[in-house]
Amino acid sequence: MKRSIFLLMLASLTLTTTGQTDNRSELIKESHRLCTDGKYGTALTLIERIDTEGLDATTMQELELLKAIATFEDNHLEGRALILQYLDDYPESQHFDEVNERMLALQAEAEEWQRLLQNVNRAALARFVQKYPTTLRKRACEDMLDSIDWQEAVAVGNENAITDYLARHPFGRYTSEAAEIKNALLLSKVTVAERTMIRGTLESFFAKVI
Repeated sequence: MKRSIFLLMLASLTLTTTGQTDNRSELIKESHRLCTDGKYGTALTLIERIDTEGLDATTMQELELLKAIATFEDNHLEGRALILQYLDDYPESQHFDEVNERMLALQAEAEEWQRLLQNVNRAALARFVQKYPTTLRKRACEDMLDSIDWQEAVAVGNENAITDYLARHPFGRYTSEAAEIKNALLLSKVTVAERTMIRGTLESFFAKVI
């Protein structure tokens, strides 16, 4: 399940539905549960089915925040726009400070990411993931580390380097290439040994003949 800087906010949404006589209450509760379980796309489908006409102001406000959070998880850029719209529409919301704080944190992360891209290296990527453990860029960091380790393994070019890469990235992007190179290196070692044995046999044979 994807983790998000907004995920913990779901627990604070009250989603008041007192007095509703139709099925909207159940749809809202189920949407909330799906978001909590990380099933954001399914939650959005349910949210779109909810008829908002007649909903009380509190429920409407929190439903829009739920939709914004779910959208953020499903589509980062689109969700960010909805969250900023929520802040504009509900400056008096009880969640305003928390949402605003988290948006500022996301902005700081984005700026640090742009700086990292100017000089990508293993140490910088490790620091970034450690500082932002719930970042949506974690997969990108893992892919970059994978590429860095592979480039270094290829540069060294021996069996130990290739084996070390496979140990670090058993499901990495370059595992097939690494396995092929490792097999080729092993075959090369066997061939050298065989040639040495054949040379020794031939030398012994000709020594006896002479």
